[in-house]
Amino acid sequence: MPVSADIRRNLGYVARQVRVAKDRDADVVHFPEGALLGYAGVDFDSFAEFDWAGLRSATRRVLEVARESRIWVVLGSAHELGAGNKPHHSLYVIDEAGCLVERYDKRFCGGKQDECVGDFAHYSPGDHLSTWDLNGLRRGALICYDYRFPELYREYAKAVCG
Repeated sequence: MPVSADIRRNLGYVARQVRVAKDRDADVVHFPEGALLGYAGVDFDSFAEFDWAGLRSATRRVLEVARESRIWVVLGSAHELGAGNKPHHSLYVIDEAGCLVERYDKRFCGGKQDECVGDFAHYSPGDHLSTWDLNGLRRGALICYDYRFPELYREYAKAVCG
């Protein structure tokens, strides 16, 4: 699926893919990072003047589509922090009832924080693991650059396996 700075266009692709996944008897459909809004610094320059209301509206629509289709959705997006803070680069976990059950925020941003380049130019890092149960299994998520940090996998192993 193409991802761009056009939230409405991205929403159309997400909604279609949710329905296709359901038609193919999937239990969950997982979208790439930034699927709903694009990626800051790549698909659009910055969050200055960003349409947060449009993103919230599109997110509500994805919740509705998940509920209507009775399928779990893991949606790449951004989470507004407000008050001049950079947003989190996030995955929203939505259950088959269309309820938001978890949010994972990318923990390791690429680039140099002190120089405000790469991800740090646009996003604030998260600070916690995110786990949820689906079909009797405990799940977790990482985004992009996070895969390079084995300590995150060890944290998940402890959280999931005890």
